[in-house]
Amino acid sequence: MGQEVDKKRINFLPKGKVKMVGFECEGRILDIGGGGEGIISHLFGEKVVAIDLSREELKEARSNGALRIEMDATDLKFLDEEFSKVTSFFSLMYMDPSDQRKVFAEVYRVLKKEGEFIIWDAEIAPCDGGEKDVIALSLTVELEGEEIQTGYGVYWPGKEQSLESLAKRGQDSGFKVGKKEQDGNIFYLKLVK
Repeated sequence: MGQEVDKKRINFLPKGKVKMVGFECEGRILDIGGGGEGIISHLFGEKVVAIDLSREELKEARSNGALRIEMDATDLKFLDEEFSKVTSFFSLMYMDPSDQRKVFAEVYRVLKKEGEFIIWDAEIAPCDGGEKDVIALSLTVELEGEEIQTGYGVYWPGKEQSLESLAKRGQDSGFKVGKKEQDGNIFYLKLVK
């Protein structure tokens, strides 16, 4: 969220863990929301084109040779069918549903035929309207030979999402569901064009 929030306002999800392993990829990988920890850049370095709305988040990310571009994922400035893989690592939770729909359409457009949109994110239940209006998650990310402790927090109302809701959003955008996995509040979704 980028700012201090009174802890009384925060609904903390159970601590999560993601074990990241590399995957095969020809050409470049487009990483949506690739600033901050830059997890995908950690794995793939110069194969990554990391985009983020925030210049500060991009500066914070360890690049490992990744190309970092300030860009809005709802309006990608790439040609059609440019990438074989697009990733989103805990980025969709920050977007309103209307923006998510635009992102899915743009990702579909820039993916090559049979390209994959790979998503790691958190299940967020509807906000109950109480004093807690922020939802947060502490996360351990296991990389090859390294462990990163991080966290994500977002203003809660209107941000509900689930593995199934994002899978449906993908199908509505033309994708086929390739793989779904969930562990507690953390999920993995692979969509195929």
